Amino acid sequence: MRKSYNFLLFISLFLIQSTQAQDKLLASWEGKLEQAGLTLVFHFEKDNTGTFQAKMDSPDQGAFGIKMDQVTLTEKTVFTELKQFGLSYQGTLINDSTIEGTLTQGAAFPFKLRRMSSAKVTVKEKPQTPLPPFPYATEEVTFNSTAPEVTLSGTLTKPVGNASSFPAIILISGSGPQNRDEQIGNHKPFAVIADYFTRNGYLVLRYDDRGVGKSTGKFSGATSADFAKDVEGALHFLMNRSDVNKKQVGLIGHSEGGMIAPMVASTRKDVAFLILLAGPGIPVQELMVEQNIALFRNAGIDSVQANLYGNMYRKITQTILNGKDSVKVQQQLTALIQQHVSGMDKSFVNLLNLQTPTNVEAYAKNMAEEMNDSWMRYFLQHDPQPVLKKVRAHILALNGEKDIQVLANSNISGIEKSLKKGVALSYKTRILPGLNHLFQHCASCSVQEYLQLEETFSEQTLKEMHQWLQTVIKP
Repeated sequence: MRKSYNFLLFISLFLIQSTQAQDKLLASWEGKLEQAGLTLVFHFEKDNTGTFQAKMDSPDQGAFGIKMDQVTLTEKTVFTELKQFGLSYQGTLINDSTIEGTLTQGAAFPFKLRRMSSAKVTVKEKPQTPLPPFPYATEEVTFNSTAPEVTLSGTLTKPVGNASSFPAIILISGSGPQNRDEQIGNHKPFAVIADYFTRNGYLVLRYDDRGVGKSTGKFSGATSADFAKDVEGALHFLMNRSDVNKKQVGLIGHSEGGMIAPMVASTRKDVAFLILLAGPGIPVQELMVEQNIALFRNAGIDSVQANLYGNMYRKITQTILNGKDSVKVQQQLTALIQQHVSGMDKSFVNLLNLQTPTNVEAYAKNMAEEMNDSWMRYFLQHDPQPVLKKVRAHILALNGEKDIQVLANSNISGIEKSLKKGVALSYKTRILPGLNHLFQHCASCSVQEYLQLEETFSEQTLKEMHQWLQTVIKP
């Protein structure tokens, strides 16, 4: 699912503004954002025309060389901004090695930068990240989506052995632009899953989302239905290979991928199995209400206030989805939010930054814009239950007990309810104790903790999937 409060993700075009500045600020500076557990690096440079520019790295998120939209340097101050993500930093040079300032993205955070001796940023691989040499074949592949003008690029891993064909798996990523490893920070969960299953006799295909990495097409503006066409293309690609057992091809989808997999399988007879990792089992609008409440509860907000926000969020989404006149919707949202704010604790209102009528109007406008995005609008209106009932395949649904994005109890119950009334060849559901949305063993189990954990994907979950597959397709 798409996440709130991400601290940066993707590259945009930029416009540089320059002023007079002393060369002592032209260096690489590193700081630790404790609230998110992220290290951020700013590189302040001067190009050959004398214009100042800035780039930012987030090594924990695997993001490097992000060009800032604006940089202003004076003798002792710095301001830089990345408009697309509402992120800015303003600081003052304390001494030759320290800048103290504020990083702002939604909220303001104290952020101290230390001068680096080198501009080189070291990236440490997580312990589970597969590294060559591999005991299997690896092939770079391309294939066409069933949507026009979209060519997907991916990695095919294939067991080495005497078999003429192998059971095959397609990995389907969660929401947001994802590369073939479904990489988040230094974690590469799809690389881990592909490595595990290929070592155990499966051919595995994982690919960059459209518009990501080496894949063509445009990610922005696409919906889950469009991404389903990309999965269809992956199926056609595998079904035309002589080394694939056509009767043993299945899909593993994580998060939104666990919604897309049934969408694809419900219209086909050649998908043998599905594994849904934290896939939706209830209407997504209600899932998002639950998610918002859980995120606030995890952050220490009491249940009364969190539930008040959840009720407000539900009414906001319904108002936007039902509305046709944007001006009228804006007015309705402003009144609705103001009404709910009046019943909230002052400290919670301050946290939401809804203290003034101007802030409430801005919040209403932002919510309307976000939920009128084509992806979000499709997503919010999706109900997975009628789709699940139509899937004629073996199905395994797993959720982490500590997942605060796709809550385990309600979604697993929804999946079970649907499959009992459906045509699945067989099904099994399980809630795995101690695991978060990424199937990591967690402590605080917050979204921010994902990047801090050393485990990428629990061995327990890998074994659970493998043991189940051995019972239903017997490779």
